Amino acid sequence: MRVTLTDVAREAGVSKTTVSLALRSHPRITKSVRDHVNETALRLGYMPSPILSQIASSRWKNVERLSRPNIAFLSPYYSASNRLDSWFIGASEAADKLGYNIENFQLSDYKSPEHTVRVLQARGMEGIIIPPVRVHNTDICLDWSHFSCVHIDVGMNHPPLHCVRPNYIEASSQAWKLAQQHSAGKIGYVLVIEEDDEWHSRDLAACLLFKNYAPGRERMVPPLILRPADYLPLGPWLSQHNPDLIVTNNPGTHWALVELKIRVPDEVQIIGLNIYERDFMSGFRLLNQEMGVAAMHILDSLVRLGERGIPVYRQTHLMELLWNPGTTLRTTARK
Repeated sequence: MRVTLTDVAREAGVSKTTVSLALRSHPRITKSVRDHVNETALRLGYMPSPILSQIASSRWKNVERLSRPNIAFLSPYYSASNRLDSWFIGASEAADKLGYNIENFQLSDYKSPEHTVRVLQARGMEGIIIPPVRVHNTDICLDWSHFSCVHIDVGMNHPPLHCVRPNYIEASSQAWKLAQQHSAGKIGYVLVIEEDDEWHSRDLAACLLFKNYAPGRERMVPPLILRPADYLPLGPWLSQHNPDLIVTNNPGTHWALVELKIRVPDEVQIIGLNIYERDFMSGFRLLNQEMGVAAMHILDSLVRLGERGIPVYRQTHLMELLWNPGTTLRTTARK
């Protein structure tokens, strides 16, 4: 016979509501009570019912509650970035459908990490969505144990939380295949890497390692690794290797070619690995708004399960990038 919440509550000597909250690690329940309830549930062999969980989820979405749970979109800094807006718009739309309030906070508004946590707790925030840190010497060192948390993408000094990020490896693999289809000449990678952007560096490094074993790799010239806004080595690299097509992870590569009086795509074609919406470049477009939606759905599940703080086993949700035809590829390969 199946063990129920009522059985666990009777055996533990607490209410059914207390059992439900304790099994979801709700902060309202003290650690000693949570441990006692979990030990009792384990001893009795309690297993939650997927069907009942689905019913509860439906009630959560459809019943008008007096108080909607609050979610913080915690930006590390003020920014006019369209990507930041897209992430927030996506998360906001999903939050509204799931029955949450979401509010934008700027980390720079608060004196210290402790001050930030006090404000978020005072405002009743149950969960936090953190966009990527793109500024040097900007750390997010909060006491995450009070909140359910999800990180969007990764950047510099990112906290080790569950994460939604673009699948750069798959996009780069597809870019290599497309490069061979559109060019019969040499193919080169121009990669702009932030000094501390370790995750982006790892993805691109892994992809370049794959290219050492990919069909047609003999046409690949040595890659050019650049720091942001430093395109001076591009000219000498072009003269030395004369690539017909460039795969790049930064739209600035196109403008650097224009400054060098190189006609795109007549003289050099370009495939971008992380272009923006309505971009003229041919390449793979980041689905920033969709990443915001995915982050909110993951956060919703964490809030329901009562999972707070830094996870023991971090999970990464990979979002595919969308191909954008653009105008930086020739219609036919040059023989």
